Amino acid sequence: MMGLVLAVVSAAHATSAYDFSYSDPYGDVGSGTLSGLVDQGGGVFLVTAGDLNLTGSSDGNASVGSYSLLPAGPGQTIVEVGGGTNCQVDNLIYPAGNAPGVPSPSFLDNSGLIFENPDTKSQFGINIYNNNGEYDYGVFGGNWVLNHAGGTFTLTPASAPVPEPITFLTGLMVVSGIGAYVRRRTRIAKA
Repeated sequence: MMGLVLAVVSAAHATSAYDFSYSDPYGDVGSGTLSGLVDQGGGVFLVTAGDLNLTGSSDGNASVGSYSLLPAGPGQTIVEVGGGTNCQVDNLIYPAGNAPGVPSPSFLDNSGLIFENPDTKSQFGINIYNNNGEYDYGVFGGNWVLNHAGGTFTLTPASAPVPEPITFLTGLMVVSGIGAYVRRRTRIAKA
């Protein structure tokens, strides 16, 4: 019984999503959430879902908006809908900061993450990746519109929502009920 309780508590504390932010000296600023994590082993996770909210852009804010993560896997080449631009992406994150082939600590490798505007699917694509220890940011739509180096990228576990009081009380009642049941069975067994 105690092992089951510990397993449930451990599972509740597993990270299922990460919040991230990006900024560079040129005025490109964004943040979002990465989820749908698939454990690849060794502290590496494939991200299958995510969003990017770009709040500042050095292209005169033409690319400011919301973007969705494009599905990709290790070694995959994405051809932007506008044509002309190929990006090697893998959508892998390294929460421990141990990305291979780049100076540590690094949360992304040199393929990085790729996002696309879900409404137009042809306006702009956003690629955030690691380039020898600095985070680079590329905006493209048919061809590279801009590519900036020297950015910062942070990755933190997404905070779990705080349960509403009624949810907490319901859980407490269930645990109390199980405890009462076990005590009653113990008393009956002794009699």
